[in-house]
Amino acid sequence: MSSTRTGQNLDSQPLPEAGARTNSRDKSAGTRLSVEELEEVESAAKRSGQSLAEWFRDTVLREARQRPDGPFEQILAEISASSAHVQEMKLEQKQELAVTPQREIAPKQEQGEDFGLGL
Repeated sequence: MSSTRTGQNLDSQPLPEAGARTNSRDKSAGTRLSVEELEEVESAAKRSGQSLAEWFRDTVLREARQRPDGPFEQILAEISASSAHVQEMKLEQKQELAVTPQREIAPKQEQGEDFGLGL
């Protein structure tokens, strides 16, 4: 069973929708960064026109709220990839068949054979 720092049990209840969340931000979460990492995130915040705190909050919440791929999405991706592979194989087979008869026809015509039809 996992829980947040605020004591909320993550296993028993889904996160509320974005509009239903409270806007009271009286809790904080911190992290340590190297000088290079800090320069990186400060640059990203500046590019987005946000303060460092706003950028961190928006980025962290966006990542936290993304729905991970469930079994349905994974199965759909597998089916799609398999279908593409089958289509590739069919195309390769058509290309091989388009070339193969021409190679076989020429020697038989030179020998006077008409594909076993007796003509």
